[in-house]
Amino acid sequence: MLARDGIDLRDRLLDDTVGSWLPTIGAQDSFEHWLYAEAPEDARPADLDAAWRQVSARFEPWVDWTGLEAEQGFGWRRQLLFFLAPFYSLDYALANLGALQIARRAEVDPAGAWSAYRAALSPGGSVPPGEVYEAAGARLPLSRSVVREAAAGLA
Repeated sequence: MLARDGIDLRDRLLDDTVGSWLPTIGAQDSFEHWLYAEAPEDARPADLDAAWRQVSARFEPWVDWTGLEAEQGFGWRRQLLFFLAPFYSLDYALANLGALQIARRAEVDPAGAWSAYRAALSPGGSVPPGEVYEAAGARLPLSRSVVREAAAGLA
């Protein structure tokens, strides 16, 4: 793949996608599911801080928050989309994982991948997402196996 500044762009994509972007979106989505489905009705900001600490530890275990636990808990407060557009970030993760599947196909069949991608987009928003992914030659990434397969294409 093309290199820029001595760094292979595939390595940069892998680092950005798997090492940063997807864990962040996973943490956001996990927190929102807890917030809307499991949090007690009388949850206070301290409860949300505690939940965010658990979520961030799960999705970013490589970050050492020792001595900064209070700051770690504030993470949910920096997520403007929680307040303006709940579950919005998940769309980005699904789109990115679909794009990774299409890019993998493009490595062996560029013309076919491009043709399928264009055909998938032609109906606009008139078909369900699963049909769009299928038409593009991808699978809707709602299972671990599909996510693993998409990520494996980066290795």
